[in-house]
Amino acid sequence: MSSSKTKSNEAIRFKFVILVFILVGIIWITQLYLIQIVDVYDFSEDRYRRATPKKEFIIPTRGNILDRNDELLVTTTKYYQVELHKPSARKRLGSDKAMEDYCNQVAELCSQVSSKSKKHFLKKLERTNPILFLKLVESKKDQLLMMAEENDIHDIVVTLSDYRRDHASDKTGLRLLGTAKVSNDTILNTLPKYSKHTLEGLNGIEYAYNKELNGEFGWKEVYNDAKGQPLPKKGLQTKPYKEGQDIYLTIDFNLQREVEELLREAIVEHDSKAAMCTVMDPNTGEILVMAGIDRDELDKNENVIRGYANLPANYIFEPGSTFKPFTMLSALNLDVYDPESTIDCSLYVPDYEGKGRDAHREISDDHPKDFPLNGEQIIAYSSNVGIAKIAEKIGPFNLYTMLRTMGFGQKVPTPISQSVRGILASYPNWTQFSLHSISYGQEIGVTQLQLANAYCSLANGGYLLKPHIVKKILDKNNNIVFESKREPLRKISQQGPLNIVRSNLEKVFEYGTARYFKNDIIKLAGKTGTAQSKNSKTKHTNKWDYSASFAGYFPADNPEYVIVVTFDKPKFASRYGSQSALPIFDSVMKKILYSKGSYTTEEFISKQKDFTTMPSLIGMTLKDAKIKLKNLDISYTTELIDDSQIIQKQFPSAGVVFPKNQRDVMIGAKQNIDLANNNVPNFKGKTIREAVDYCSHKSIGFQFKGSGLIYKQSVAPDTSIEEIEEIIFWCK
Repeated sequence: MSSSKTKSNEAIRFKFVILVFILVGIIWITQLYLIQIVDVYDFSEDRYRRATPKKEFIIPTRGNILDRNDELLVTTTKYYQVELHKPSARKRLGSDKAMEDYCNQVAELCSQVSSKSKKHFLKKLERTNPILFLKLVESKKDQLLMMAEENDIHDIVVTLSDYRRDHASDKTGLRLLGTAKVSNDTILNTLPKYSKHTLEGLNGIEYAYNKELNGEFGWKEVYNDAKGQPLPKKGLQTKPYKEGQDIYLTIDFNLQREVEELLREAIVEHDSKAAMCTVMDPNTGEILVMAGIDRDELDKNENVIRGYANLPANYIFEPGSTFKPFTMLSALNLDVYDPESTIDCSLYVPDYEGKGRDAHREISDDHPKDFPLNGEQIIAYSSNVGIAKIAEKIGPFNLYTMLRTMGFGQKVPTPISQSVRGILASYPNWTQFSLHSISYGQEIGVTQLQLANAYCSLANGGYLLKPHIVKKILDKNNNIVFESKREPLRKISQQGPLNIVRSNLEKVFEYGTARYFKNDIIKLAGKTGTAQSKNSKTKHTNKWDYSASFAGYFPADNPEYVIVVTFDKPKFASRYGSQSALPIFDSVMKKILYSKGSYTTEEFISKQKDFTTMPSLIGMTLKDAKIKLKNLDISYTTELIDDSQIIQKQFPSAGVVFPKNQRDVMIGAKQNIDLANNNVPNFKGKTIREAVDYCSHKSIGFQFKGSGLIYKQSVAPDTSIEEIEEIIFWCK
């Protein structure tokens, strides 16, 4: 009986098990149906993602900016975040002992690529998912990954964390070079972790040549397995990327620095709202200096100033009497005035229509003469009356047409000027005052770049050129992508009238308003300018506010440089261009002549009592170089000790003219910085590029003050890099 009962229970259990299996089968089939057919859990997106390759974006590095002498001005540093994924490492290694040894190995490798100790990284590795480096430069990142691969370490995760634009100078060319910020690129916003790694120029060169500097994004398709590991698969597509290109400016950055220093001192001396200086090569259209200082920026942070507009290209002012040569040239081109004939330049009251203030106006001269003036004297003595009467012979329409031909009231065709056109009312909108006012540089607004470019056309034989601020653009393989060349836009004058105006501008220095700055060695030509500023609300001139300018070129008989200087709203005592702008013209001219031996006449060099020419010392022994410098009464510094060592570098270069009492003459040998050395090297006499390479390699912050060769550093040589975070370098 018990046996049959046992069999009965076994049968029941068997049926129960069968039933359970049937129910599980039904549930499983139903689940598969719901997942694969109905897709109630919405796995279609996951299936699509698993079966579809994804795009990995390749982000190019923003290009460098250099000056005409290959001096590095702006570069890009990439920073990477480095983490150790401990869960995957622990799962792979198994035991705690193996994990401990693994962490020791990782800490040792990290200490070898940084100034931090192994103990520092072991402390970080105590965290669950430790960030070993928050910001690691690219060279160090590559070194770490290579060492990790050699030591069979596979759990290091590297992501791009930041870009930074590094400037060689924290004071010079701030508005000119501009700034770049994190981009809000709409394409990359679909991938947030990439969007923050792109830079976009906001101002200056960074903005004007943003496309060239940024390069082009690329991407590649990757196919991952369920664990996220890449799998080889045919047919995956790629879009090649292009690294950012390097921009070589026409700017002489050393001269730019010296000019900005002059302007900073002068803007305080003359209590001016703004001060500007532009230097151009009239024969090529190259811009050598584009400096602008606003009084309000003197105490502001340099990063704030980099976001401001470039004043010479964007700041509009009335040119005053610097404009008179263009009115004279218009009259001579139209053959409506004989420059030998004289004009009564006493107080002039034109016969305007109407009554009251809108019909009465007196035109007078700041430098009145009690005798009639011919054309040459009208320019030399800067007669408003004389040039206004000549303008009457030209007529409003003809003057307007000529000024447009000379580039006024139009955008200068260079990216740095953006969309600024200046102010020249269209002819139908001229009032009865306009002809006279515009003839001597009022009721017209110009940028300094417009005025400088127009003076270039006077200096180069009558050709209005396209200004260039970029000399060349190179790709990362040093192939030339763009190279500037002389580009005439149009001819503004025949040679005969032009020769007369150029002769008039020389007389300004011989006996006119610039006579006190006459140079007996080299011929100069130019024109002073003073204009009353208009009140922005009433539109009437303000008797206390002026713009003071000087525009000129040298040598007058074979021009190589055009210099334009402007002070807007200087104090009343400095309102004349001869008082404020002309002295800066003279100082800039001398700085060019003293530092650019190749551009200087032998006569000028030979007559400078307090200046000397740097000899060529390359290839000489230190002993012979010392003797030569002593005979020339030139002081010097050198890092060399042994008199038998050979001179391989010198500063300044051979042929440069400089003051005899200058103390920054340096001679030495080319020595590469030892990147493996963990003690700070002596950077004296080294280039900015060498310092950038070293600091980037060692993950040390850096700043540069000035430009040129390094003559001082904030951290003493042989200091351990573990003790420092940043080095400041002074250059000249």
